[in-house]
Amino acid sequence: MDKEAIDSVKALFEQWELYDAVIQHDYMQHETLAAAIVEYAQRRNVTGRALDLGCGDSYLASKSLGKLPLTEYVGVDLSESALSRAEQRWMTSPIGATLAQSDLATFLPQQTEASFDLVLGSYSIHHFSQSRKEWLLEQIRRVLKPTGCFVWSDVVRTAEETYAESVERLATRMRTEWDQLSSRQLEMAIEHIRASDFPETAAWMIAAAETAGLQLDVPLMKKPHFSAFAFVPRG
Repeated sequence: MDKEAIDSVKALFEQWELYDAVIQHDYMQHETLAAAIVEYAQRRNVTGRALDLGCGDSYLASKSLGKLPLTEYVGVDLSESALSRAEQRWMTSPIGATLAQSDLATFLPQQTEASFDLVLGSYSIHHFSQSRKEWLLEQIRRVLKPTGCFVWSDVVRTAEETYAESVERLATRMRTEWDQLSSRQLEMAIEHIRASDFPETAAWMIAAAETAGLQLDVPLMKKPHFSAFAFVPRG
């Protein structure tokens, strides 16, 4: 993630009115995704430590992980204000929360090998270049326990699309369906995805994870622009 993309992501999260509207109207399928993560984590009896990469204000994690028997939640994000909101979400939870302001590429190498039972990458990894995504997946595999799992939720493109074509298709849909945003909010959101989004195909995501030592366990969500997959370490 270069400095321009980092600044764009951070600036977007400072615009909380826009972010809250996207969540409230479920434009990025957070409700479906949260339900799928809850069901999957409960079925796998996930306990221990969870790492949330690009946690934002921890809306998704608190909704999907808040009732699991975790010992610690670790959230990492660029935005100080996002982490302040995340702190409020976990304040009354029995799960201990550690929040770190950091870029993922800086944070992950500092973590101990095989130290997390669950890793979440929710709408954050698509901000990186393809080679950097591959490196991040290797780091995720390194910090994941042999019995752990990785849930990757992200923007996706079709096999026929370039990055730019995929972003423009999403922008067209946003203009048509994100009708509860103001004109200014909508243009801010579109400006952000044009500057910072590099979505991969679902097939690429699965293959890259496999190369990093993470095999597909189960698909969790498939929508026109958004998909989620659960991976486990390859034996």
